Amino acid sequence: MPDLTNLKVLVIEDNEDLVRFHLRWMEKSGITVLYSLNGNDGVEQLRSNPDTDLVVLDMNLPDTSGDKVFVELRSLKNDIPIIFYSGYSNRLGSIKEQPNIRILSKPFFLPALKDMVGELTNRK
Repeated sequence: MPDLTNLKVLVIEDNEDLVRFHLRWMEKSGITVLYSLNGNDGVEQLRSNPDTDLVVLDMNLPDTSGDKVFVELRSLKNDIPIIFYSGYSNRLGSIKEQPNIRILSKPFFLPALKDMVGELTNRK
């Protein structure tokens, strides 16, 4: 498993149980976790925390779609690594071709997510 200590990760997810899951494992791994339950707040979180290392982004949010949030996040920090997770990965279209993007289909296994975080932050 990669050493993920001292990373700052933003989780944008509307499912509070999944947010709690992320908080538990990330904090145990030494990651500082920011989170948002909707897309607009997630964009504001990145704006307020430009030192964020990575974003975990759900495609289906209550206020907007993940692909729209992606565009806004990348306008703030054009190289921010993003892990999309969704049961609808076919909706990602050309986003999949962008640099520093990984797709994790729901349901997912924690080791796969940890490996992606490590890979995208050069913590292999």
